[in-house]
Amino acid sequence: MSVLEIVGCGSVSTIPVSVAISPTSATVGAGGTQQFTATVTNTNNTAVTWQVNGVPGGNATAGTISSAGLYTAP
Repeated sequence: MSVLEIVGCGSVSTIPVSVAISPTSATVGAGGTQQFTATVTNTNNTAVTWQVNGVPGGNATAGTISSAGLYTAP
């Protein structure tokens, strides 16, 4: 989670940036797919980078995930 700071008129307020992932978990069989969606709020930058086990885009061992959130199991 990150925090966006808004500065103006001598005051500072923070607005937490929130990211919700849906579904929060899934069971996918070998070669199957699962679509995930991310909803980003409290910021104009709604871009997300999908990872599988900490690897951006995934890999052949853990499965891959597209920039649109489509996971494909190995």
